[in-house]
Amino acid sequence: MKKVLLTILCVVSTGMLWAQSKKVDSLKKALQTVRTDTGKVNLLNTLALNDKGFKKRKAWGDQALKLSTQTKYKKGEAHAHLRLAYVYSDYAKYQESNRYYLKALQLFKELKDEKNIAQSYYNLALDKHYNSDYPAGLKYQQEAAKIYKALGNNKRLFLCYFEITVLYRLQGNYEQSASFAQKALKIAQEIKNERYESMVYNSIAITYMRQENKAKALEFYIKSLKLKEKIGFHRGAARTATNIAEIYLHNKEYDKAKEYYDKYFDIAQKMPESKAKTILTADALTRLGNFLFAQQQYKEALAKLHQSLNISTKAKLTSQIFETKGVIGRVYHDQQKYKEAIRWYDEVIEGLEKINSKTSTGTYTLLAAQVLTKLNNLDKAREYLVKGLRIANEVKNPNLKMDAYLKHYEFFKKNKESSKALQYYEKYTEIKDSLFTETKEKQIAGIKIAFETEKKEQQIVLLQKEKTVIAQDKKISRLIAGVIGVVLLLVTISTVLIISGQRIKMRKNKEIWAKEQTIYEKEQRIAEEKNRRTKAEKEKLESELNLKNQQLTSHTLHMIQKNQTLNEINVQVNQIRQQKSITDAKKLLNRLSNLIDYGINVDKDWESFQRIFDQLHPSFYNSLKVQYPLLTSSDLHLSALLKLNLNTKEIASLLNITPKSTQMKRHRLRQKMNIDSDARLTEFMIQFDSA
Repeated sequence: MKKVLLTILCVVSTGMLWAQSKKVDSLKKALQTVRTDTGKVNLLNTLALNDKGFKKRKAWGDQALKLSTQTKYKKGEAHAHLRLAYVYSDYAKYQESNRYYLKALQLFKELKDEKNIAQSYYNLALDKHYNSDYPAGLKYQQEAAKIYKALGNNKRLFLCYFEITVLYRLQGNYEQSASFAQKALKIAQEIKNERYESMVYNSIAITYMRQENKAKALEFYIKSLKLKEKIGFHRGAARTATNIAEIYLHNKEYDKAKEYYDKYFDIAQKMPESKAKTILTADALTRLGNFLFAQQQYKEALAKLHQSLNISTKAKLTSQIFETKGVIGRVYHDQQKYKEAIRWYDEVIEGLEKINSKTSTGTYTLLAAQVLTKLNNLDKAREYLVKGLRIANEVKNPNLKMDAYLKHYEFFKKNKESSKALQYYEKYTEIKDSLFTETKEKQIAGIKIAFETEKKEQQIVLLQKEKTVIAQDKKISRLIAGVIGVVLLLVTISTVLIISGQRIKMRKNKEIWAKEQTIYEKEQRIAEEKNRRTKAEKEKLESELNLKNQQLTSHTLHMIQKNQTLNEINVQVNQIRQQKSITDAKKLLNRLSNLIDYGINVDKDWESFQRIFDQLHPSFYNSLKVQYPLLTSSDLHLSALLKLNLNTKEIASLLNITPKSTQMKRHRLRQKMNIDSDARLTEFMIQFDSA
């Protein structure tokens, strides 16, 4: 996807080349007539920024640096270093660009040029990011942010915060990433820049995807898509639409997935004719083909994929060609047309090796090994398996390594080499268990961050309300001050015009006013004390509620984990039944014993769940029973899980039944409560007033 986005950026840049070329010609003419050395240095620096090609731009920058150094024009020298840094950075020569950025930074500091100091820090951070040195990138980006904040440059400060959000996410520090995302979002909303706002929503969605929290990711992707469509940001909207579609596809919500894949394709078609439109159209067709393949609509899938392949081939979209061919191979593989599948897989592997795409090469090498095993070409299958596992180790990709171990197990099992098969199966289960644990940790972290984010959003709303109240108080204070000023003016005039008797009356009035002011101040202190107490009580209640929510989340996760463990035990029992060797059976029995011990440790029963739930929603069960007396205890359990906004899969796991049985239970509950749809049932439970 990164390569596709880079291609799109290149295409957009190409659209401005003609105008840029005209500007360069004008600069070259001006260079021939300029008389002063400083003017010449400035023109050379501008040419280094605007000309085309590495050699030309570097030559202009070198001339600017040489002349500015000779004439001791320090400002021109600083900008020459900065321009040369840009040249090297644009061509991914990060070691050289880093050297020039640091020199430019030193000179700008000597000149006390805060704006360009910040710019140097910002670009240094980007270089470190692109070169995968995330800690250094974070350090420089934070320095840039400090300066932009002091300068009051909110647009540049937003870009710093946005980059910091990404850098923290890339290092797995999701809590800090979420914190800076909120800061960036606040700035985007303050300056009313909806494109910036959509960027933040998209970034938050990616963070939730990294934490396996697809529900929250979906929520923020949809927010991002709405803004991008509103402002006409077609390329961004198209990419976000396909991200949403793929979440729905993963959840097997095919109607929703189809809706967003179609939206992706429609957005691409609405764009003006360009290379970017061609790229998006080809990619949309490939993804539609993959969607149809997931539903085993093989004929329709192949039609879309070949349509995409024709477009990609004509436009010479290398990465897209290999991606599409790979999906075609998988379609034939799924249909058990192994000879066709291996032909496509070999083409893909050869192409991916040329562009050095190791992870994808490993994936298709292992798929090819599986097909060759089916074709009984065992020697070649073994060769592909070894190659696939080697690539998995090189790229240090745990999912690819797990797939390699599984394919090895299947190969040796078919070859009746039981000991080797068992050896690879144990490696496969070991890495699978590790990834399962990691996924659960990410989910827990995601829930915590989602909770903290919502809490912060509520705090922002409260702060905004307080800000409004303070503004109103200031307005009233100014009005009071104005009234007092008028009164004092009248009193002053009166002292000039009226006799001494009136002065005595005026003094009495002043005394009355002073007493009223004292009373007013006392009333204000009483009101402030009352507000402080109310706020303290509210914070205490919110703290208790947050604690209960965290306990309920923890219990729910433990219950899901217990049921998953029971399912794993069931799989192990079936495997033991199939064992003929006592030794193999003993090994599996040992693993079964470990699973049972693990299951005992995570077991949390319904009484514990219900106790915490009753503390959070004390009258929920009783109110339901009064309003719907026909509800059973099973119905009440389901109602409680729906109130927690759990989906069908999560409820099925908690109740230890199939998703289909869960759907039936939901259907019967809707009938008893006379509710139209599942969506309205969940909404009803969430909003049901148990107070």
